[in-house]
Amino acid sequence: MVYDGDCGFCRRWIRRWEALTGDRVSYVPYQDVIEFYPEIPEDRFRNAVQFIETDGSVTEAAEAVCLCLKYSMLRSLPIWLYRTAPGLMSVMEHSYKWVASNRYLLSRVGYVFAGEQHGPSTYLISRAVFLRLVGIVYLVAFLSFWAQVDGLIGKDGIMPATAMLEAVRAEVGTAAYSGLPTLLWLAPSDATLHLLCGAGSLLSVILILGLIPMPALIALWIIYLSLVVSGQIFMGYQWEILLLETGLLAALMAPLQWRLGLSRKSPPRRIVIWLTWWLLFRLTLESGLVKLISNDDVWWNLTALQYHYWTQPIPTWTSWYAHQLPAWFQKLSCGVMFVIEIGFPVLILTTRRLRTIGCAGLMLLQVLIAATGNYTYFNLLTLSLCIPLVDDSRWPHRLRRAITPPEEGRVPPRWLCLFVPHLAAVIAAAVIILPISFGTTYTKIVHFAYISKIRRTEPAMRSLVRPIRPSWAMRGVLTAADRGRTFIRPYPVLAVHGYGLFADMTEARPEIIIEGSHDLETWQPYEFKWKPGDLARRPSFAAPHQPRLDWQMWFAALGPYDSPRNLWFGAFIRRLLEGQPAVLELLATNPFPDAPPKYIRCRRFLYTFSDVESRKADGFWWNREPAGLYLPGAVTLEVVAPVRTLLYKLPE
Repeated sequence: MVYDGDCGFCRRWIRRWEALTGDRVSYVPYQDVIEFYPEIPEDRFRNAVQFIETDGSVTEAAEAVCLCLKYSMLRSLPIWLYRTAPGLMSVMEHSYKWVASNRYLLSRVGYVFAGEQHGPSTYLISRAVFLRLVGIVYLVAFLSFWAQVDGLIGKDGIMPATAMLEAVRAEVGTAAYSGLPTLLWLAPSDATLHLLCGAGSLLSVILILGLIPMPALIALWIIYLSLVVSGQIFMGYQWEILLLETGLLAALMAPLQWRLGLSRKSPPRRIVIWLTWWLLFRLTLESGLVKLISNDDVWWNLTALQYHYWTQPIPTWTSWYAHQLPAWFQKLSCGVMFVIEIGFPVLILTTRRLRTIGCAGLMLLQVLIAATGNYTYFNLLTLSLCIPLVDDSRWPHRLRRAITPPEEGRVPPRWLCLFVPHLAAVIAAAVIILPISFGTTYTKIVHFAYISKIRRTEPAMRSLVRPIRPSWAMRGVLTAADRGRTFIRPYPVLAVHGYGLFADMTEARPEIIIEGSHDLETWQPYEFKWKPGDLARRPSFAAPHQPRLDWQMWFAALGPYDSPRNLWFGAFIRRLLEGQPAVLELLATNPFPDAPPKYIRCRRFLYTFSDVESRKADGFWWNREPAGLYLPGAVTLEVVAPVRTLLYKLPE
């Protein structure tokens, strides 16, 4: 391939083609070889690349590019399309001519948006940092759940996992093993739960140290999936699914080596890097779109943050101060959030420089969210997903010097037996993830466009607005996505999920205050460790730890006590009446240390943040107003069904 060596635009593209074809094609500037090809005028060299094959035949412009790419992984596909697709040859040649005529302007524009390109992007440093951060997230998740496992799903906990498995197996038989894939089936007991948490914590440390990365990540994914399945409603949050999806991609990105280093012998596969970008893209984009798709006015008029800071599940003391900021600043903050969540993901799909800017914006948003709320390990996990956006050229020179020089071969010989299975797993993941997730994201984009169209229409005419129908080509993609979703439905471990928090902003904060009594006269409240209760107690930071009972109390207060999703609440009250130590350890205080209460009542209050003046006067962080009873009246042990019967219809 002969090109114009004085053209920076040409040199940039030649480096890209060289990365695709390797040493199968030689690239030389025409200034060095023009004397050897007197039959080719200098004007032709300056205006178009010339591809000279070993038999002496010469092609130029777009056809030359397609022939050159025949020596890449694309093989004969580009030149076949060029010569057979109707009209494509003319389009490509005219496009090439226009680009060649404007290449100096395009070079300057490219430099502004892409920066100087020093060879193809590599991600050895980013992979090492990303996988270690995933190990940290796993460690936090395991340790946090381990501290609560007995009270939440232990034998004497709120939702015993062993009883759940027993009930499912009695109902569906052996289908329970595939429907609920968990290692707890091997030995259903509290000891197994502790063993899983302990093994996960140990493997997380091993991964952080950079040892046996691929086996460690595979084992971590299996163990955490087991806990998610066993944890039932207490492990039913989006970040659990996000961690599993991230952990799966991390396992595919891990090197075929015993140590996580910066060796070039086993670089991350580019398709896995792209899948990781795609996960971050749809996570952030969908998180922004679902807020607008909900058609909630507070999101559309940018007033949502005037409610968010005090209605979020577990506020912090910083959120109290953020709530005091003026309304114009709250609207500005909401607008900036939408720009980052909806606009910045697009930068992921562009150039190296813009991708780095997008990475910085997405990371800044996560830092701001973490600074004003308790969102467990979600912010750290999202920050981790941003790391693969940064190629090695963006890291400090001291780290880049640690990358080993190019070596012969790509995979160490002792790992060659895993090369083909690993490649097959990568391809299978791409085939499963891409169509289904694309269908989910595209549907949300179309729905957003429909809601936007409705809101721009006069109220009297909105009933005439028809939903936006995808094009015929896109309908085929959506049909394939639906078929893929149907195919994997019997295998929950393969599920690909949509994302999006706070689609419908909560504009009130009901809280359940649980009180116990021995005589129906003197009532003592149970205080929780993190959720609001005592008006004078300062909201605290719990993240990255997730107090899962406190979180579920927030959800329980938003619905009636007898809804199917709140059956666990009756089991919780039963455990308090029994005085179960494992459950009481989940609370901040036990007002009945000698014997459990005979009666329990649950009252509802509407909480709001206090303002600056009232807090100076009485020291209260919260105000509250009575909102009636949550349970119809005081309950006793005799009127609450045993936990196994209440939740799983099993005999006590």
